[in-house]
Amino acid sequence: MDRIRQRYMFHLDNIRRKKNITIKDLCDGICDDRQYRKYRSGVNNVSDIRLLEFCERLGISSRDFYFTLNEKDEYDFKFLKNLYNLIINKNYIEAKVILDKSFKHSYLTVQNRRLLEYCKIRYHYKQKEYTSDQAVKEIGNSINIQECCKDEVFDFVDILFLLMLAEIQVKMEKVQALDQLINILANPESIYMSPEKRDLIAPIYSNVSILLGRLNRLDELLRINSLGIDYCLKNSFSRSLTKLYQTRALALYKLERFSETEEFIAKAISNSISTESIEATTKLFAQLVKEFNKNPFDVLVEYFIRKKEEIDL
Repeated sequence: MDRIRQRYMFHLDNIRRKKNITIKDLCDGICDDRQYRKYRSGVNNVSDIRLLEFCERLGISSRDFYFTLNEKDEYDFKFLKNLYNLIINKNYIEAKVILDKSFKHSYLTVQNRRLLEYCKIRYHYKQKEYTSDQAVKEIGNSINIQECCKDEVFDFVDILFLLMLAEIQVKMEKVQALDQLINILANPESIYMSPEKRDLIAPIYSNVSILLGRLNRLDELLRINSLGIDYCLKNSFSRSLTKLYQTRALALYKLERFSETEEFIAKAISNSISTESIEATTKLFAQLVKEFNKNPFDVLVEYFIRKKEEIDL
């Protein structure tokens, strides 16, 4: 089975449906109905010449066919990315509305289909509709958990599945998936993704930092955290910086590096003010007070005064 050819057929069949053309009418004089269904199911691979014949019957050019194919992929991805963000931000009510509407897997690219599966598994797990064992089993249907450590290249959906697996494993005092993620993030050239997907990786650095903090692996936390900060600054993903700064401040505090701690408390609250809602900043303020027993705004003022003195010098 050639999945690219099958994807062409999914798109072609979608156009056929939109134009209200029956399979019989589309295939008349080109091939029989049974052959068409074999193309669509992937049993047989459709040729370029046969695709062109179908396009002519549908009244579209081959150029329009390929253009709308890519356009649809982008539309599906934006839709799924919105679903992903709703789930990550714990907006489960709106996420459920989208999941309930659903859409046919057969018209998604392989990667978009895997992203949808990830969103479903994470939603059900976070809503306690899946136990940890059920979630791990479902993850195993999307990635080969045992063989994954041998892979050399990963796409962003692989990373998302590994993170969810790491979160589950850490609760069971296992670190296989977490260690794999650390290796991947330390070698970003092993991650394959297009530019519009890079922002999905940014929160992974902060989530891995949090998991390392729970395990008290503070030196590794600071290393991965630093890579995450560099990644976000380089790609202008400022919204992900707040959690990275906050997590770094906590690690430095545990290591009794208090001057550096205050620097990253100041950066966390400053970044939140600049990029997040008042509600998010208020929530962060309360967290920082609880974690450090200090008013973050006082720390911010002191940090600015020190920076001003450095500049004046």
